[in-house]
Amino acid sequence: VYVTGISFCTSTNGGLSYARRPSIDSVFDGGVSFPDTQHGWTGGGQISAPVQGWVHRTTDGGQSWSGRILNPPYPIRSLLFLDGSLGFGVGGNYFQGIGGIWSTTDGGGSWNLDVDTGCEMKGIDWARVSGDSVSVWCAGSRSGLGRIYRTTVYFPGGSAGLAAAAPALDPRPLAAAPNPFRAGTEVRIRAGGAG
Repeated sequence: VYVTGISFCTSTNGGLSYARRPSIDSVFDGGVSFPDTQHGWTGGGQISAPVQGWVHRTTDGGQSWSGRILNPPYPIRSLLFLDGSLGFGVGGNYFQGIGGIWSTTDGGGSWNLDVDTGCEMKGIDWARVSGDSVSVWCAGSRSGLGRIYRTTVYFPGGSAGLAAAAPALDPRPLAAAPNPFRAGTEVRIRAGGAG
């Protein structure tokens, strides 16, 4: 388990205890993503002048970290890496109405601004939608206006990383019985494999 903020905390026992050290960046860290025990990324930034953002990378389980490998003009709030190469970073500044969704396919060596959202993006998550692809959702807001973006990316089920743990589901519609129900019902699904 990894937790970031003004400190960088690591737990090797499922969150029962943590080792604490200074944040990876000199200001503070925001989101963190470790798709395996060796590869990890942390992002952060500041909303006061000078407004800036960053991402750092480790390939040795957090023993050492790179310098800043992404420097957008706003903080990076959340990161999601599906494996050691394919990842996303989202962020922004609510007060300035700026933000975006960034992606990398080479572990953070290069980044692409996929969407200039015009609002601060904070949340990011994924789900497998077929045996060879996942959907990624990003959520954010600006001045009372919420926004959700979604993309589907090719990511085979045999790939390493988080997505490999999600079993493929039977695409047929789900049936609940009894329906209607009062105290409870049963919904049956058929997974493509153990999981």
